Amino acid sequence: MAAVLAVFTGSAAVLERFPGDLAASEWVQSWRTPWLDSAMEGVSVAGEMVTAGLIVAATAATLLILRRKSEASLIVAATLIDLGVRTTVKALVARPRPPADLVEVIREGEGFSFPSGHALHYAAFLGLLLLMLPSIVGPGPRLRVAQGILIAALVIVGFSRIYLGLHWLSDVIAGYAFGAVVAGAA
Repeated sequence: MAAVLAVFTGSAAVLERFPGDLAASEWVQSWRTPWLDSAMEGVSVAGEMVTAGLIVAATAATLLILRRKSEASLIVAATLIDLGVRTTVKALVARPRPPADLVEVIREGEGFSFPSGHALHYAAFLGLLLLMLPSIVGPGPRLRVAQGILIAALVIVGFSRIYLGLHWLSDVIAGYAFGAVVAGAA
């Protein structure tokens, strides 16, 4: 897995986009409607540093209330690690965001494109929650519903990054992959 991710990352450093990135952006952006624009903007806010930090803090506090100190600590530690991974990989690859002459840029982004920081963070955070859920919720329908909600949220975050013209599909896939590594390592 590490070797594949390293090759993928190295390729992103030299390619403006991967084959299929433009077609994926065109397809995702073909769904544009005013209400979906607003919804995707809202999803984007959930991944901004302050909002994401508040969500992590609220989750850790809830876990502490449930007397799950190790899980709360793990969530916070994984979030700090995902921030370090995101910052390092973005600086090393330095891939520009999709240009406005190729995709519709609905929301301007700062910094580099690869990997998607929102996808990386939520893959690590929600992925770790998915791994913890069975011991917190227990077996049964509540577990399946909670898992479904977390998986849907993760998919929507990735969709929003492409929809808003902030990332290529390959940026989102890389974010998911790096986030999965962080969650798995945690």
